[in-house]
Amino acid sequence: KQWYQRRVAVGRWTQKAGLKMASDVQFLGGSFNPPTDQATSLNGRRLILGILEEHPFIIKKDNCEESPECYEGYCIDLIHNLSTDLNFTYEFRVPKDHMWGGYDNLTESWNGLVKMLIDKQ
Repeated sequence: KQWYQRRVAVGRWTQKAGLKMASDVQFLGGSFNPPTDQATSLNGRRLILGILEEHPFIIKKDNCEESPECYEGYCIDLIHNLSTDLNFTYEFRVPKDHMWGGYDNLTESWNGLVKMLIDKQ
């Protein structure tokens, strides 16, 4: 299997016991301590969110230009409520190829939303 097809259990959740981690969380760079140079609050931040239509979670309204108001659905309601509660703003970006993201073994590259993340778009 490819590295992205393997699944590794990092914890288990049960209603009775709650979350039990299998081991300590290891962050990038091999540290077991959360990074201190990362934002711990979304207060006042502007987020760029990759988005694709997926009924009933994300539905693009007809005849609407690209803006947060052009979308509706469960995930849109969720991000709107989170932005209000956590005091951040956001914009949506659709991948140019309208793909979720797949790996091409020939070019050894990703497309879609995954490529946008890798390219920090």
